[in-house]
Amino acid sequence: MDKIEAAIAELHLQEKTNIKAMADKHGVDRSTLSKRFRGKTGSKADGYNSQQGASSYALNSAKSSLSNSWDYARN
Repeated sequence: MDKIEAAIAELHLQEKTNIKAMADKHGVDRSTLSKRFRGKTGSKADGYNSQQGASSYALNSAKSSLSNSWDYARN
């Protein structure tokens, strides 16, 4: 678990969330912690995985279109 995930887990246990205090305690950026805690942004890994999925989908779609064009041209 990285620092931000640990801070988020601890924030969920608090009755009254204090993002600044938790960011200071865990040594993370307050703004980043706030955005991640509120679900406004994801981790870099989430962004990377999402981008890889989109690239894979685009590549498969292009292959499918090319294959369909090739089949049409042969007939």
